[in-house]
Amino acid sequence: MPFYVYIIQSEQDSSYYKGFSENCEERLKQHNEGLSLYTSRKAPWKLVYIEEHQSKTSALKREKNLKKATTERLKALIISDKNLIKKIGGRKDPHRIVGTKHAYGKLYRGFESLSLRF
Repeated sequence: MPFYVYIIQSEQDSSYYKGFSENCEERLKQHNEGLSLYTSRKAPWKLVYIEEHQSKTSALKREKNLKKATTERLKALIISDKNLIKKIGGRKDPHRIVGTKHAYGKLYRGFESLSLRF
């Protein structure tokens, strides 16, 4: 089972939050529903970066590393080719795989109902 490191951006003040999850869709929903104390004050959030890892240990190490990253470094990652959002959905329409049988499709199924904007 893959593990994911993600970056979400507050639509309120454009700040970033970095996290780890086995299910990015569900985790984003939790952030936007105020179920995370830290992120509840800056909702709504949009998903801007996803990175896949094969082990939980690797993903947690990467999350810890990203929590120390500068805003400039985060912005560079978001526009980089490492960002699964770009690889999956293309640079212009990341929603095009919603509901498909694409290998990463389960990351995005239902995201349209969460009002995400990429």
